[in-house]
Amino acid sequence: MQLINMPQISNIKPLKLTKYHFNNSRDKLSGYFKFHTTFILDNYMTIPQGFYKYIQECKISGGELFFTGSGGDNLYLPFEEVVHSDIDMMLVPDNFQVVENATLVAAEAIQYIVEDNKSHPGYVMLYQELTDGNGESKRHPVASSTMLQFLKQSSFKELREDYKLVTQLGPAFTYERSKSTQIPDELRIQKTIVNEDYVVALKCNFWPKEVDGSKKLLGIEKMKIIGCHLVATGYEGSSKKSTEWRYSFSVMEREIARSLNLYQRKTFLIVKSLVNLHATRPRILVGYLLKTCLFSMCEKIPPRYWTRYTISSMVFEFMNQLIINLVQQNFPSYFITENNLVDFKGRDHLRETARQLVQIRRELIEYVQKCEMHFRPKFADAFARFEPIIKELRNSNGNVNCFIEFYRNMACACIQHADTKEAYRYLSESMLYGKFKAKISLKRDILISAKLLLNSVIDSNMGKCSKVLQLILDIYDCFKIPHDSDYDVFRKSY
Repeated sequence: MQLINMPQISNIKPLKLTKYHFNNSRDKLSGYFKFHTTFILDNYMTIPQGFYKYIQECKISGGELFFTGSGGDNLYLPFEEVVHSDIDMMLVPDNFQVVENATLVAAEAIQYIVEDNKSHPGYVMLYQELTDGNGESKRHPVASSTMLQFLKQSSFKELREDYKLVTQLGPAFTYERSKSTQIPDELRIQKTIVNEDYVVALKCNFWPKEVDGSKKLLGIEKMKIIGCHLVATGYEGSSKKSTEWRYSFSVMEREIARSLNLYQRKTFLIVKSLVNLHATRPRILVGYLLKTCLFSMCEKIPPRYWTRYTISSMVFEFMNQLIINLVQQNFPSYFITENNLVDFKGRDHLRETARQLVQIRRELIEYVQKCEMHFRPKFADAFARFEPIIKELRNSNGNVNCFIEFYRNMACACIQHADTKEAYRYLSESMLYGKFKAKISLKRDILISAKLLLNSVIDSNMGKCSKVLQLILDIYDCFKIPHDSDYDVFRKSY
């Protein structure tokens, strides 16, 4: 299959490490000005304060329970109107010991011995030494079906009340439940049956030699303290798939994901929303591949370069890297770089996904608008708030009028809906552009909006007046609006 409209990957240049403060250079593929694109992306992917709640692991009878996946990583899409994720849980039983060499263990413990079967990096065989009738010790391969039997044990009965086993996919067993009492608040959906995916993982009592020890996001010493696990799934296409096990670094991945700053997280969520809606046929770019690519980017680009001014540059770079990986048919695992996560996928499928990404990247804002209409169906017309900025996307002459107009419109809309907190935020952020040349009429409109906000606050809550008065005085100074009689009144009142 020919890849339509695919740029040569040799022409995709690496991101230059600059802070891009108010950078208004033009993206070559889309033709968008990066500053304007960043503004839209930042305001599209808003994350409500307190939306993500860190869920800690807990001890249970016979083992330990970890919340993993996008829920545990706090990397699920922050759109409350649509359910986007099951709840992923990893069960680590206490009575299994995974070692490289056989050792003496307690009578109640079950010992498995790891052996590299050379079939594919990141996969191993597990054996259990058993004594036959003649007293001879022999190694027997441990099948993945062992874990299903483990889930049926009474030691985990408290986790399965009102559960129904729906399906098995890879190492995960999906249970369906109707109760929501134990579901975290941010994932609880009333009158909706939420599926929970359980993976039984065995803690390794050793550190795999295959792991790349040069990774900086956690550091090798912390990685060894956290440790890794084995899950019961074999390499796709392997003749020994039923008895192969894969290394799992879910707990380490969760530590990295939770350490991301706001704009690393926003970059990931913007790309995830685009891929989940617009690059699904075929479904190649699952969440794990996106997360792996993000970690590789974070490894190369320090956190200080991920800011509110660089979001568009990071989104474009993220998509560039995804396209390169797809065209080269290579997604290296973050922890075991020799493990290509897509080498069993068809070449045509990978290149078709790359073609879709090129199209999304070329018309990014149009696709973001479709995402917002899908993920926020109650606010289908809300994208109109970006019209002043969209008009300038490809035709900017360097002025900031469109941004100030955006803040004025949003502040007025919030005041009309008595949302004084959001109105205050928009008016405060408008002052970011105070040092730039802009129409004096727009600057005065910001001041008028602040006065309207003061009236609204006086009508509803006298306690916030001083804060708004200070905002009004700051707007006078920031936008260099000549002081008038109103200014003197506000100064005396403050």
